[in-house]
Amino acid sequence: MKVKILAIVSVSLLAALAIYGLVITGCGTGPTTDKVTTHSYFGTQSPGDAWSWEINDDLTFWASNETDGFWISGSYTILPNSFLKGSVEASSNPAAEGGTVYALVLQNELLLIAPPLDENLIVCAGKSESPPSAGVFPWIAVPKSGWYPIMDETYGLITIESIGDSYTLKTVAYNLLDSQIGSQIIDSGFTFVDGRLIQSGSSKEVSISPSGIFVCDKGGDFGGYAGSIKPAADVRTLAASHEYKGFFFKYDPSAGTGLLQPVKVEPYPGQSTWLRGFVYSDIDSDTVDVTKIITVELTSYNSERSIVMGIIKDTASVIWGRAKLIIPEINNKYLILGVRAATIEAYPYNFVAIQTD
Repeated sequence: MKVKILAIVSVSLLAALAIYGLVITGCGTGPTTDKVTTHSYFGTQSPGDAWSWEINDDLTFWASNETDGFWISGSYTILPNSFLKGSVEASSNPAAEGGTVYALVLQNELLLIAPPLDENLIVCAGKSESPPSAGVFPWIAVPKSGWYPIMDETYGLITIESIGDSYTLKTVAYNLLDSQIGSQIIDSGFTFVDGRLIQSGSSKEVSISPSGIFVCDKGGDFGGYAGSIKPAADVRTLAASHEYKGFFFKYDPSAGTGLLQPVKVEPYPGQSTWLRGFVYSDIDSDTVDVTKIITVELTSYNSERSIVMGIIKDTASVIWGRAKLIIPEINNKYLILGVRAATIEAYPYNFVAIQTD
């Protein structure tokens, strides 16, 4: 299969250097100390693979698919345009060696990855050393195997409660047409272990970053969730006034494979709550294909469910899709976590982006 090239796209070059323990000195960069600091992430990937990623400030990285045992390691460099580009130097699968991968990082909170050997998006939350606080977390689906828009969960809310060291997760899910799916699901007996909420005898795992990025992997072929602590208000107009970089991911739930496209996103001229994205033809040179356009219309906000209702269109498809999006502000940057689908189309899409201006 095709091996992807990886570049970790930082919010800005200075932010990226700070995240990875680097400083600008003259014409070069280098670690601030000899001590290696590791930034750890836990993530989910359709149809339900759990991932661990470690990004080190000695310019190395390591990653493992905990579901199937696949792992990669390698090194990365910082490109002049603030991208980090890494190469796979060792792997459990020799076909991955010599390849590269793409990723996008937000201040040690969120890591978005296009891995080698497939095109299924990975969404990760940064590891927190402290147990999570109780709260409400809106989420969008990272689709499972066999996902269907009317029957299956598209978005929802998880309420986390704690008594002592024991956590309870209460989940409400909605389909693409906004109807609740079944009753509230109550999962008890979670404990906080090494940055994650885990439950004995269950494959479900949850990671919440220090500032409230939420990722849940359900294991097997059951997909996952990506979300955040409940946003404070309707920020559609503010969010649509900024620039972003991200990914547009089309998933085939029957085949278990997808098409992952990196995108550069900007305000849509003349529309206060729209964005438009251009698909990259070459990330290294910051070149986009102006004929491949993704339009994101943020049409309304449901305050009860903390979800933005919208429409996402792309020039590659004649079908427009209903979209559900979460737009939190984390460390003074907006991020967008979205899912799009159409009732007449079996393919769900994830649209994820991080503010870069």
